[in-house]
Amino acid sequence: MKKNLIFALAISCALFAQAQTITVSYNGTTFSQNDTLKVQATSDVLELYPTLRYDGDNEYIIAKITNTKTNNSAIELTQVCTGLSCMVGMNSAPFRLYNGQDYSDCHLVFEMPASQDLGVFKMVIKDTSNSDLSTSIYISVETPSAGINTTKTTTTLSAYPNPSSDIVKINYSNANEGNMMIVADMSGRIVRSVNLKTSEGSLNINVDNLPKGIYMYGIKGGQMKKMVVK
Repeated sequence: MKKNLIFALAISCALFAQAQTITVSYNGTTFSQNDTLKVQATSDVLELYPTLRYDGDNEYIIAKITNTKTNNSAIELTQVCTGLSCMVGMNSAPFRLYNGQDYSDCHLVFEMPASQDLGVFKMVIKDTSNSDLSTSIYISVETPSAGINTTKTTTTLSAYPNPSSDIVKINYSNANEGNMMIVADMSGRIVRSVNLKTSEGSLNINVDNLPKGIYMYGIKGGQMKKMVVK
């Protein structure tokens, strides 16, 4: 009798653990493990907003998104944003997924090449404290089809001097008032930020106390370019 009870409890615990899930949906469609989400850009920058959800036995989990490109493509995933945190590159900062609640603050930024192309990225969302709790889907990103106007509509950026060891002048145009100009290190950590008051202009950023190395500068959630601190 005692052995049967222990066995039954073990089975119940196993089923309960299997009930924990992380799901991804986009435009009303929910994607299962290793499904492919197909999107086509309409301009030189594609901003993708998937919805994430955790269902399980905890109040919340600390999740993280990692992405890898699975084919030889010139399409680049340049930023992954979760909430107010935007990381340069293909991975997110850790963030909370609350049990039973849709999370709509995920934001991926892809930059398109001038030529026709197709990029495939594997996106993994995982619980940072439980390696068994994760889900992955593939994101297939296609450049604009023939006949779509791909004229640049994103912010134009330039920095001088670059490389620099003190003051960098960043010139910009086609921005929106209220956009944030950021400088981030290669881990995605924002080290400088300035709110823009005009759609076109210039600003000076002091980098003299930053460690030497490669950084990215640009509009938060948009186009980024490389900057070198020497």
